[in-house]
Parts: sequence; C-alpha cells; structure tokens
Amino acid sequence: MNRPPASGSMSQTPLLAAIPPSLNIESIFDTALKSYKKKTKQDLKKHDLFKQLEKCDSPGAILAAFQADQFGPSRTGGDDDRLKQWFVPTVNVLYAFSATLGEGVGLIFSPAKVVFAGVGVLLLAAREVAASQDTLVDILGRINGFFSRLEIYTGVPLTPAMTEKMVEITIEVLGILATATKEMKESRAKKFVKRVAGRTDLEDGLKKLDKLILEEVAMASAQLLKVTHDIRNELTVVADGMEGVGQKVQVVVTQVEDIQCDVQIVRDQVEVVDKRVQLLLMGVMATAMEANFIVQQTADNVDDVKRNQLRESLRRWQSPPDPSTSHNFASDRQHEGTAEWFIKDGKFGEWKVNGSLLWIHGKQRPMLYHHQRCYDPVQ
Repeated sequence: MNRPPASGSMSQTPLLAAIPPSLNIESIFDTALKSYKKKTKQDLKKHDLFKQLEKCDSPGAILAAFQADQFGPSRTGGDDDRLKQWFVPTVNVLYAFSATLGEGVGLIFSPAKVVFAGVGVLLLAAREVAASQDTLVDILGRINGFFSRLEIYTGVPLTPAMTEKMVEITIEVLGILATATKEMKESRAKKFVKRVAGRTDLEDGLKKLDKLILEEVAMASAQLLKVTHDIRNELTVVADGMEGVGQKVQVVVTQVEDIQCDVQIVRDQVEVVDKRVQLLLMGVMATAMEANFIVQQTADNVDDVKRNQLRESLRRWQSPPDPSTSHNFASDRQHEGTAEWFIKDGKFGEWKVNGSLLWIHGKQRPMLYHHQRCYDPVQ
C-alpha cells in the first residue's frame, strides 16, 4: 500500500469539498476524548505514546513509533504478527483520512494519532492479561471493514452527510477502544473473555458500530445509485442527439447494475461475517461457563476434603486414650526421685502395714499397690 502524503493542497484531497461548515470536528473529537478519559481514568493526550505520535509527520513515522513501543524485539510471536497485519494498512488509510480532515478545518491534533494512541493503550493493557490476544484481534477485526472502505472514500468526492458519517464511525471506534481498555484493566484473563462476550457496554458499542457501518454501506449505495441515475440521465440526453449511442448506454447501464449486484454481495458478506462473529462470541461464552463450572466443582471438592479432615480430627480428640501407650509414655518419662516425698513418708508406710478400707480387692493386683510398685524407687 502506498503511503499517502501527510499534507497537500485542497485540490489534491477530494474529501475536502464534502466537509460541511457546520461539522465541528475538533469539538466532536474533544468530547470523545473526555468520554475516553471518563471510562479509562486516563487522559489520552497526556499519554507517552500520544506524545510520540504527535511528532510523527507520516504513516511511516507512526508505524516506526508503534514498532518500537509495541512490536519490539521482546514482543514477537503469532499474535503480534496478526496485530501487525491489521495495523500496517490501517495506519495508511486512517492517516490519509485524518490528514484530509485536518487540512479542511485546521485541527490542532490529528484524529488518526488519537485513535492510534487508543489502540496503543489497549495493547499495553492486553500485555497484563494472558490469553487475551484472540479476543483483541476479534475486536480489531470488527472495525477492519470500515477502514478498508475508508481507503476508497479518501480518493473520491463524498457528500457532507457521508463525511459526517465517517467522522461518527471514527468516534465510535475510539469509544470501543476505551471500553475494551477499561474491561482489560479491570479483569483477569478468563473474566475478560467472559466480560467481552457478555458485557453490555462493549457489546452495545460493537452493535452501534455495526449499525453505523450498515448505515454507511446503505448511504454509499444510495450515493452510488444517485450517481448511476445521473449518468443514466446524461447518457439518455446524449443518446437523443447521436445514433448508435443507445447501445453503448445499455452497456454502461448493465455495468452499473453489475456494480449494484457487487454491492449487494458485499452487504451479504458483511451479514455472514457478523453471524460468524456472533457464533464465535457464543462459543467463548460457553467455554467461559464451562470453566466456571469446573472451578466451582474443584472448590466443592476442596471443601469436602477439609470437612473430612476436621471430622477425623474431632474423632481422634474424642476417642479414649490407649492405656498401654499412655502408661508406657508416663513410665519412660519418670524422673528420678518422683513422689519420694510421699512414698518414703512414715504415714504412707504405716498405711501399707496396717491396711486400709481404700484397698480394692479382686482378681488383679490392687491398683494402688500396682502404682506404688511402679513408682517405688526401691523396686
């Protein structure tokens, strides 16, 4: 793709004639930047990447800034290559469009640089979330069709309404980048995939973008139809004054009808892609729900193990002691001279000689006699 010039005369930019005086583009972008700041808590114009992009005067310079900041030596791999495939052609197209707007109304900052800064902030946020690249590529893919058609629009004259629609879609793209950045910063990887699949703000933004794109396609079709009818009327007038022109007009009309068929095919393809994206989002939601179920099941299993351990601890605590273990434990740890103050006392000796009602008689040895022998140092 050839790089468009950063500036040029008004005669070199067909889009300039279509900019209505009432379309205050600078005010529109300023409002969009305030909305971006409200969503992400970050002033995009004060971001380091935007300051670098402000110094860029060509698509190549913008691409070089992104190459150093986002796609450096430490950022290699299949996902980055997919992002590059989307980003490189978009730089040229959006730069041409914003340069045209800037020449027409004297913008103090380039809309392209604002959008690219928003993309950069989103990519920086994506670095902190594992397994987010596929979702990120899907989001950028949703807006890729618009930038592809924008390349055509920058080379042909458009109506004021069409130009206003282009600006509106560009603003919506910035809003989607802000919402995605906010969600990326607030969520972990699995939650991010789930929130992107079902989050109202982001999904509403994408739906609004789809609606604007359909309006843009319909408006382009209407403009094409008007041009078609104008050409047809002019050819009809010429046909009245020239013999044999009728057949040529018919050929042109047939070609125009073929173009309309091609437009219809493009619209059908857009609908097919939209359905595929919806199916993909449904698949992501199903995967997220399955993962959530597995996590919950694991947590329940852990709770069961903890309950069993607690039950076993209580059982051991309530169980009666093992007599042999307790007796041997006490015997092994008897200190020399234990209870001598009692055993060697004269009263205890008299008590053994005279007998006592406290003796327990039975088949086994008296308990007190048994303990006396255990602790009698003479034994």
